[in-house]
Amino acid sequence: MPCHADAVDKSWEELDEKQRVLIIALMRVSGGGWMASSIAIGILMYLFILEGDRLSSLGMAVTGLAVSIPTLLATLIVKRRSKANPPVFAVVIAIVLLLAGLFLSLMGF
Repeated sequence: MPCHADAVDKSWEELDEKQRVLIIALMRVSGGGWMASSIAIGILMYLFILEGDRLSSLGMAVTGLAVSIPTLLATLIVKRRSKANPPVFAVVIAIVLLLAGLFLSLMGF
């Protein structure tokens, strides 16, 4: 992403092989966490929709926040410590929508 290049002041080609390996590994770990949380939320959504288990909506929110809050913190750190412009607003919107969904589900909508 362009914000990654801005954060380190180098293009992908300017990074040495060890730096590339590390960055790709970190991105895969992050992607794996997002995928795992998506699977967990999907299972909890199944329980919520088909079984009517309202407690599962709390589990969805906790799972979503467990990956969204560290993502928000990481984007804020990159924004503050570099000239990059990471997608902070998108993460904030995701958290707001997650909490709105929790509120609506607990209110019975």
